[in-house]
Amino acid sequence: MTLLLAVTLVCCVTVCTSQSYVPDKCCFEFRREQLPSSAVVRYAWTSSHCARTAILFKMKLGKEFCVDPEADWVKKIVNSIEANK
Repeated sequence: MTLLLAVTLVCCVTVCTSQSYVPDKCCFEFRREQLPSSAVVRYAWTSSHCARTAILFKMKLGKEFCVDPEADWVKKIVNSIEANK
């Protein structure tokens, strides 16, 4: 009986946590001012589990900024980073 209870509990915890996935980083607002491309060291897309599709720019000094992937200036920086890989 105790083994059955333990197995049921483990299954319940596994199912409950897998259904409530929360991504590490999501963006709720975008930076509107253009960032200097020379200060951007890398970029990453936010998780598909986020409400908004966004790009995170990591800067030389360690800060991260949420930016709109549809903005022309963002596309230029992303293309520049990809071209230099």
